[in-house]
Amino acid sequence: MNNKSLILILVLFWAYDKKSIAQNIQFERIEYASFDVNSYRTKVKDTAFINLYSVINKDGLLKVNNNDSYHNTHTYYTHRLTSAQLKSLDSIFNRKSLNIYLAKTKLEDNSFYAGSYDYFLVTYQNGSKDSLCIIAPFMSSDFEKVYDMLDDIYYSDKNIKIKPFNISHDFIKSLMISYLNSNYLPKIQNPPAF
Repeated sequence: MNNKSLILILVLFWAYDKKSIAQNIQFERIEYASFDVNSYRTKVKDTAFINLYSVINKDGLLKVNNNDSYHNTHTYYTHRLTSAQLKSLDSIFNRKSLNIYLAKTKLEDNSFYAGSYDYFLVTYQNGSKDSLCIIAPFMSSDFEKVYDMLDDIYYSDKNIKIKPFNISHDFIKSLMISYLNSNYLPKIQNPPAF
């Protein structure tokens, strides 16, 4: 067997492995946003400012719209998830209610929250949807592992730049409805100066 035949066999095996994993994935699409509403970072009252939006399909293609106000940049890129990363996502986004990953709903006394809110919207293969508004301190450890994995990917040097794309109005509407129903989210504010 020559090297070309071996390479062809490896490519075919890799393609078959990706296809078989995608067939077992329970979600069709996962959308995520890191956002603010009525914080010191937002300009328009009662309107979400989305600084990072991503969409992941069941085949493991991740697209990102990163409006980084801190660095005053707006970039669009894509990343191909590995089989292991897809399996990690499927372990969380697998038709269980996402609310089970809300480990707590209150900050410690005298605590302030200066971060952004996180919103996840999952669409399953049967068309049903589930969503969750959350902040990192409220995440269960299982959910936090997947969240950290995605965070590492968002800022990876292996991302490939793509053409700009918009965030759908339906997604933004869903985000705002979930945010308004999430009365456990703390107000975003800077801690007091000492």
